Amino acid sequence: MKRFLFILFVTVAFSFCGKDNADQSKLVTIYLPDAFYPGSNLDGFITPCPNGDMECNTTYKVIPSNRINLKSITTHIFDLQQNLLFESSDYIHGWNGFVLNNPHSVPCKQGMYHVVINYTDIANGSYEIKKDIYLLR
Repeated sequence: MKRFLFILFVTVAFSFCGKDNADQSKLVTIYLPDAFYPGSNLDGFITPCPNGDMECNTTYKVIPSNRINLKSITTHIFDLQQNLLFESSDYIHGWNGFVLNNPHSVPCKQGMYHVVINYTDIANGSYEIKKDIYLLR
């Protein structure tokens, strides 16, 4: 009688999508895009997104799920050297891909950036989210 040894290899793929939202408030969830495409500013002309849409994904904005339960929010975006590139105390104004949102400055290069969100819900719970994002040009 022959004996066969079967070895079962199980590969588990962990998806970290939404990991940044794991410790968020039960009253408000903050959604953070992974990337955005502000186009490239050449002589004042902003190139459209690859699908031709001039308004698609041109600013990086955080999206709160239940705005009525959001008491305060701040967004900070840094380059890899931890230089501050964007700062906002609301979720309405997003980052346009320029240093401190100055469209007359040199556009930030394509690459990885860090976003830090601090917010408070109406129950005075304070939360912080840190995430890497990607700027496409």
